[in-house]
Order: sequence, then structure tokens, then C-alpha cells
Amino acid sequence: MIASSGWAAQILPTALLVAASPASYLAALTLLTTERPLANSWAFAAGWFTAVLGIFVVTYAFTSPAPPKAASSANSAVSAVLGIAAIVAAIIIWRKQRASTGEAKQPKWLARMEQIKPIAAFGLGFFLPTYGLIPPAAVHLKDMHVSGSTAAVAAVTFALVATAGVIIPNVLYSASHAIRVRLRGLRDIAVANQMKIAAVLLGVIGLSLLGSAITTALSLHKMS
Repeated sequence: MIASSGWAAQILPTALLVAASPASYLAALTLLTTERPLANSWAFAAGWFTAVLGIFVVTYAFTSPAPPKAASSANSAVSAVLGIAAIVAAIIIWRKQRASTGEAKQPKWLARMEQIKPIAAFGLGFFLPTYGLIPPAAVHLKDMHVSGSTAAVAAVTFALVATAGVIIPNVLYSASHAIRVRLRGLRDIAVANQMKIAAVLLGVIGLSLLGSAITTALSLHKMS
């Protein structure tokens, strides 16, 4: 059985995949240029966090743990598949971006956010996370047979890390006047380079997931 103390290394790389979605940081940077910047952006973050935490908790509550050895093998396989998929996606996105000759276009939903209100921002945040990545992480945690208190901490931590793409711009905005002044420029740079940023983030996280899968597989091999 994987030690319960190792849950962070097992599930947080998946949370980073959710956080790496361009929708998170592009939306945050755009909302921070609206008339109610912090209210809108924190509402968006709250919606994103609520969706991730809700899906994680419901999945965890309604699944049953697999036997330890089978669970470790299955979780290693899931991490390997997600890692390889992320690396392949990173390569495809990077090559597509390099082959592109035109300027990156701003997503249509970003253009409609200038007059958004906090309630609408919350709803937008609720529906934008990559839902499909969350249940496997919850099942992975359930298979680790952690205590109830550890599971609660893990669920909240997973949701917070998955929301990091929104939280970080908000914190920087609040902490630095210089960033507020340059925010529009940062947003334009992020939009122009959104595919490259996504490719790099996916590549790094994919390697992390693949490394975790290999480590678990080697541990199982030694135990057998």
C-alpha cells in the first residue's frame, strides 16, 4: 500500500493539470481589468474551486477502494496514461503554434467579459474547469486508504492547487501596484502566447505524472 503521507505526490500533479488550463489564468487576467476586478476575479475563483471540490468529494464518497496492490497498479497506470497524454498534447500544441503564421486570437468568451458581474463570474468559473481530470484523482486517493481527516485535507488541497491559475494573479494584483499598472499588457502577452504557455505547463506536469508512475511501478516490482 502507498503510504498515506504520500498522497500529495500522487494526486496534486493532476490538480496542476486542471490549474494549467489557459481558461483559468486568461479569465483571471481579463477579470482583473474589469470595473470590479477583485470582486469578479475572486468570484470566478470561488466558482472554479467549488466545482473542483464538489466533484472530488462526490466521487470520493461514492466509490469503494480497491485492494492495495491492485489499486497501486491501477493508479500507476492512470498516472502513466495521463502523463503520456499530457506530453503528447504539449508536443502537438507546441508544433501547431510554431506552424501558425497568424496572431493568436482571443477566445470569444474573453471578449464578452468586460461588463461581467460577480454572480456571472462565479457561474463562469463553475463551468470552466476540466471536469474529466478530477474523478480519477479522487479514486486514486480512495485507493490509498487514508483516514477521513487526511481525505478532507487532501480534497481541499487538491481544489486549491487546481484553482492556482486564478488565485495567483489575484494575489499578485492585490500585492503589487506595478502589476496592476501592467496588467493589460500581461493579459495581452498571455493571450498571444497562450498555446506556448499551455504546452510548457502540460509538458512539465506530464513528466511529473510519468515519473510518479515509474516510481510506483518500480516499488511494486520490488515488492513482488
